[in-house]
Amino acid sequence: MRVRGVRPGGVASRHGIRAGDEILSINGRRIEDHIDILYHGADEVLKAVFRRDGTSFTRRMVKQYMEDLGLVFDGLEARWCGDDCIFCFVHQNPQGVRSSLMVQDEDYRLSFLHGNYVTLDNLRPADFERIIEMNLSPLYVSVHTTDPDLRKRMLRGKRSDAFKQRLQRLLDAGIRMHTQVVLVPGWNDGPELERTVRDLAGHHPGILSVAVVPVGLTDHRQGLAKIRRSTPEELLGTLEQLEGLRKEMRERTGIGFVYPADEFFLASDVPLPTLEWYDDLMQEENGVGMASDFVQVFDERAGELRKALGAHRRRTGKDLEVVICTGGLGAEMFRRHLLGPLTSMEGLRLRMLETRNTFFGSSITVSGLLTSRCLEQRLQGEDLSSADLVLLPPNCTNEEGLFLDDVSLEAFAGRYPCTVRRGSYDLGSDLLETVRTVSRYERAAG
Repeated sequence: MRVRGVRPGGVASRHGIRAGDEILSINGRRIEDHIDILYHGADEVLKAVFRRDGTSFTRRMVKQYMEDLGLVFDGLEARWCGDDCIFCFVHQNPQGVRSSLMVQDEDYRLSFLHGNYVTLDNLRPADFERIIEMNLSPLYVSVHTTDPDLRKRMLRGKRSDAFKQRLQRLLDAGIRMHTQVVLVPGWNDGPELERTVRDLAGHHPGILSVAVVPVGLTDHRQGLAKIRRSTPEELLGTLEQLEGLRKEMRERTGIGFVYPADEFFLASDVPLPTLEWYDDLMQEENGVGMASDFVQVFDERAGELRKALGAHRRRTGKDLEVVICTGGLGAEMFRRHLLGPLTSMEGLRLRMLETRNTFFGSSITVSGLLTSRCLEQRLQGEDLSSADLVLLPPNCTNEEGLFLDDVSLEAFAGRYPCTVRRGSYDLGSDLLETVRTVSRYERAAG
């Protein structure tokens, strides 16, 4: 593996390792990828072999407990999926999407490192051995159904019907898993969903949790399987079904075990649960409990924000003017839980702009799939001349600041006369920082 960077002051830096060097082995074990670095680099005394300009050299490294090597590598090149799921989002992408979204990945390494979901259908014998040897746990596994024939029809992979045997092999070796079901009405809902949840619960605590997520369908499904989204009535029915299962699961396992995605609540007009309902928020990055967490974090900062806004207004005679862009589900969360407290705050003028997804299609309502094009269309015609901040969804760009349509946040923000930035999952802190920044600027200008 080639080193892309070396963190100053770290172990590798102290031993003269440079960007461009290749790491060949640690303690006699060949290094192929990031997993090897984590596993073989965990010891406190390491004998690492590097190569620079064609010449190999060895460094004996001693590090503190839990200290990493301080090496930076390029991201893993994902392995491609051999399945052809009827709901695969990659097959529904429009032209002009960011290139990374065209990667149909199925990689247990990304599952362990980043929580990507895998089906287990594409694991090779050597992959099973490596997962077990290195105890790569927990993994995140797409199940969808435990019925072999139905799974074969939904995933359309060569080994999709052998899922139970593959799952059992990992469970027997002590590998734990979080699982998900992408719910497709008429396929794996109703009695099929109940059977799947019960089957998976029979493997607890090896199976740690089940997330149930509504299928997402774009307007670009030409030539693909004829499937549809759940109606609000169906989402409500599934919620009621899962609540009954959760009561049973809590008696059996001590936790709710099965967790519906936030969309079930926001699209069916059911109040969001408290954070305690989600136990340890085991699948928050999968959109399960994220809305409840967002609201609670805001509630905890609301008093501090109210004081800061009031002080700013009394000192300057001005309100803080903020524009918040969000998708359909985010807008529903704001309307139910946040707009009331926000609009009652002295010193704040707030505009919430519900933004339609014109890139993927209007049925896509999650904020993380809004593109620069969607946001630009929504902001068109809005008077932003007096705005202090336009706040975008926290997950609308990647870590490099690129929207899904491959436009940079920097380029997008440069089109507007005010500060435009991506928010965090702590709205109170975002607004507090804006109040402080505006106050500092006005004091300096005065």
